Amino acid sequence: MILKLFQVVYVTATFPYVVLVILLIRGVMLDGYYTGIKFYIEPDLDKLSDAGVWKDAAVQIFFSLSASWGGLISLASYNKFHNDVFRDSLIVSFGNCLTSLFAGFVIFSFLGFLAAEQGQAIEDVVDKGPGLAFIVYPMAVTKLPVETLWSILFFVMLITLGVDSEFVLTETVVTSILDMFPRARKYKTFTVILVCLAFFALGIPYCFDGGFYLFTLIDEYSGGWNVLVISLCECIAVGYVYGVRRFLQDIETMVGTTVCGFMPWAIWKYWWMACWCFLTPLGVSFILVFSWVDYTRLSGFPRWADALGWGMTLVVIVAIFGTMIFKVITTSGSFTERMHKLTTPLPEWGPALPKYRQLVTAYVPGFIVNLKDFEERHPDGIQIEMNNPNNGGNYYDNKAMDFYEAK
Repeated sequence: MILKLFQVVYVTATFPYVVLVILLIRGVMLDGYYTGIKFYIEPDLDKLSDAGVWKDAAVQIFFSLSASWGGLISLASYNKFHNDVFRDSLIVSFGNCLTSLFAGFVIFSFLGFLAAEQGQAIEDVVDKGPGLAFIVYPMAVTKLPVETLWSILFFVMLITLGVDSEFVLTETVVTSILDMFPRARKYKTFTVILVCLAFFALGIPYCFDGGFYLFTLIDEYSGGWNVLVISLCECIAVGYVYGVRRFLQDIETMVGTTVCGFMPWAIWKYWWMACWCFLTPLGVSFILVFSWVDYTRLSGFPRWADALGWGMTLVVIVAIFGTMIFKVITTSGSFTERMHKLTTPLPEWGPALPKYRQLVTAYVPGFIVNLKDFEERHPDGIQIEMNNPNNGGNYYDNKAMDFYEAK
């Protein structure tokens, strides 16, 4: 299924670039395009004092990169063990930012044309959120000759972008469910259908008269502060709980001493260490505190709607810290012993194949290299998940003496 998904993504991911190029060529041929592009590239330094701008920028980059949403981790689990993750991270990061920059030229060339057409300042035309995609930009397209052609291209592009995003989000949810219930991998198709039907049912309220307000509320709260909190927790977990040096050694075990074919990993790993341990946590913490201090309610919404929005935000945060507190309480031993157990990798942790497990024995106490050792340590049988470098995960039950491959 994942192979078929990738084949579809080849189309859905590349088609928007074709449309963007076509629209940019058409946009720069319109009157007023320069006004829109100038407004786009000229910075307004006064906006740096606006906490909402910092928060929106951070959330946007997290969303477009799919960082802290689980999508990157889910898809990366299908990589081969020695895949160059350093190269992939550079391609995804730079590709995403350059695409957003390029798309901005396309959008603002049309907005400049619309401002000139209506005799308004560009500031009065620019909108954000769904209003830009479904009101302002379509209005600009309808002012063009052969408006039906441009409208079809634009909305087909939006559809492919949406479908592309849904592929990743659906795969993330399905992967999480199958990781929790490994036996369900035999029924993955059925699981995917149920997840899609559930998402479809959850999306029906957006089609009602108040759907726009519901969308605005969920967009503001469900994917805002909580995503920043998740990213902060991930940096703390990798940098200080699991250990950044151990994590870097894991990466070096997979990619070797040279990344991207010629770049020495020994130099670049210090940059990543600084990002995970200092730069990213400090930057995210600054944005969180700044946005909380300068918090303003959504205009036009009652207070109970704000309370509902904060509830959606807290559900995600409570799931993280609530689980942590539960594990600390239910683990046996003194507090120090509990923290040591909960922050130490299990002997069963690591790659699935013994030839790769042998590479990480040096820094994991009691690490189990082969399945015979595992069977001797757990004679009564226990089921564990082990990442498979080829197909996304094997589930080994040594009591049943069988492997269940993830399809």
